Amino acid sequence: MKILLLFISILLMVAQVSCKDQKPQEKSDIIDSSIYKKDFELFFYLNPENTKAIELNSQAASLIEESEFSINLSKKDSLLTKAENILKMVINEKNNFYRAYISLAIVYIRKKNYRQAEVVLTNLIKIIEYPDAVFYLGILLEKQNDKKNAEENYKRALILYNDYLTTHMARTNDELNREVVVLLLAGKEYSLKRFDEQLKENPDNTPLLEKDFIQNFDRDKFIQEF
Repeated sequence: MKILLLFISILLMVAQVSCKDQKPQEKSDIIDSSIYKKDFELFFYLNPENTKAIELNSQAASLIEESEFSINLSKKDSLLTKAENILKMVINEKNNFYRAYISLAIVYIRKKNYRQAEVVLTNLIKIIEYPDAVFYLGILLEKQNDKKNAEENYKRALILYNDYLTTHMARTNDELNREVVVLLLAGKEYSLKRFDEQLKENPDNTPLLEKDFIQNFDRDKFIQEF
């Protein structure tokens, strides 16, 4: 459970940092259409008209993070409901704010409303194949014992993460998620070998997915507690 909370906390911290780091500004003349296609999300943050939505998403992420560490169930639910209402408003006004969909899906997952989380992720995927959406939908499918479609989602998510990690919007959590996807697809033995190879290639940079996490990884527990 501690490992899972750490995983979710990293996700939420990255969401907040992304919102703070990507301050809206005037679009540069050097940006061309080819970059726009690659960094589809970057341009949302560059647009000054989206400042309020970005701030609200950051506020919602803070509420979700606070709820993770609240032992008072009533307070936890209240924090999640506040975040839910904020994110619904944001998406209603800015339906191309992809990270707001992910934040809303996390709210429903924390509320154990998996059906609604699936709806949110599916709606986002209809707009764009956002890597987090495809990955999390895979986990929700595995929760329902639909392992075949879950695996297809993991395979697709791996491709999408590899591509997304080349964009300006990629963050540490995206690389971490990719390694979890690899672990789910290929298993512990492969991930441990991958860990050793990455460490050998760069001894000064410890791989994001810790060795202890891989060795002690319990797939059923991870899926159940997500």
